[in-house]
Amino acid sequence: MDVVTLGMAKADAKKNQMPTPSPVAPANPAPNQLWLSSALKDLRIPKAPQLRQAILTKTLSWESAALQEASTWIANGKYNMIFASGGGQGYASCPLTSDPTKPANWTKYATAAVIPGANHASVYVEGNTVYCFANVQADKTIKVYTSDISDPLTWSAGTTVMTLPAGNNAFGNTFIVKDAGTYYMFIEYQVTATGRWQMGQASSSTLTGTYTLIPAATLMQSLWPDSDHQGSGGASVFKENGEWVMYYHSSMNWNGLLPSEAYRATAPSLGADNWTLTDNKQPIIRRVTAYEVDQVADVELCRTPSGVTYVFWTGMHNRSTANGFVGALHCAVALPTLKRWDGNAWVNAETFDDASGNIHTPKKPNTQMMTADLSGTSTTFANAGVSVGTINNGPDVEVELRGIITHTGTAGDRISFQVTRAGGAGVPLGSVVSDGSGRPMVVVAVCKYTQLTIGQYAGYTLQYKVSAGTVNCRPVAQVGTEHMSLKVTDSAYPY
Repeated sequence: MDVVTLGMAKADAKKNQMPTPSPVAPANPAPNQLWLSSALKDLRIPKAPQLRQAILTKTLSWESAALQEASTWIANGKYNMIFASGGGQGYASCPLTSDPTKPANWTKYATAAVIPGANHASVYVEGNTVYCFANVQADKTIKVYTSDISDPLTWSAGTTVMTLPAGNNAFGNTFIVKDAGTYYMFIEYQVTATGRWQMGQASSSTLTGTYTLIPAATLMQSLWPDSDHQGSGGASVFKENGEWVMYYHSSMNWNGLLPSEAYRATAPSLGADNWTLTDNKQPIIRRVTAYEVDQVADVELCRTPSGVTYVFWTGMHNRSTANGFVGALHCAVALPTLKRWDGNAWVNAETFDDASGNIHTPKKPNTQMMTADLSGTSTTFANAGVSVGTINNGPDVEVELRGIITHTGTAGDRISFQVTRAGGAGVPLGSVVSDGSGRPMVVVAVCKYTQLTIGQYAGYTLQYKVSAGTVNCRPVAQVGTEHMSLKVTDSAYPY
């Protein structure tokens, strides 16, 4: 290779090196130029459970089982956090030199709640004062508490900044931002008529209120993912590159009432219902860990002085029969996205398997086919030879039986099916009644197993009983049409 060619090769290699992450797009980009965007509206949250751990769970006697709604700020060389802990706001910290995604790096203030009686809180730092805006459900108000930035364990008595608007049951999360001399509060509340959690905007000329609901932004319908999932809340809002970026929770569950995933939206200004969902209106955080089987909610961002953004959120397990409402605070580092200038716009230059993918992508069902002959007469439930190995349990587990069987008894004989779970009782799947002809009969049956304890795994086995006659089901490798399959689906991930 001659000197000129070598020089050109080195120049090309340098040009194609991965760029340094930046929240601002390069000016005057050349065709196919790359940009590693760390802009808030482009960041990705890891899908892999090992990259998004539960950093805080119940460990103290005064805490409730559900820790929720982390609100963080950086001061005094550490990450400071207040969080809802049942009896009020708890406090925890992590050295700024440590990794906040690791549970071992966090230390709780163990004595008691630092702000008793308050929850659904967020903090706003101005000067040397930390302001905490919290929901006080006892009198259905939002109160503001203050602390010197050097002493986050000591807070003033709360003063009311907003009273619950008429037609609503309760307040939820808050978040404060300032724009052009006006303070805006994003406030979540539950509408009495629908039971849905909605988000509106209120404003005040001073930080400590009083805040008044803005008529043009009371329901924020522009934040709804679609017409079936009409709810929003838990906002975390920032201005970047001349536009507002919001991380928030909404619902993709069956009734649309409770938050279940996190979303992202942008707006050109505040004070209006003018938001546009990003990411093709798909969630940016879906449920992955054992604590998230019901909900991902209460998204909060914290950007370090070096420009690294961490995302905090609540993972809820709402139907744990052993412990009631169980929740944990999660943290993950937000990842930049590689983008390419196509001559007109910046487009994604990479494909990735993360939480912003299409949630309707089909997944291989957890199905087992019959592997043993099912024949003989039984008046009690017996092992039918169909089983599914251990799987993790979500809010509910749906069990589906499909098969074609031949019954050689007389008309009116009933074949009943149930599914049993390791360590649990059987749940009826249904039954079929023979017409006595000996012709194959189609069996389709579904049942639902309710929640197990967090992280517990169980195997499932199909059982049958017949009132009389014989049931035949050939192994799938044997010639014939008879077969039986058992599918078990975690309904938190129905696809």
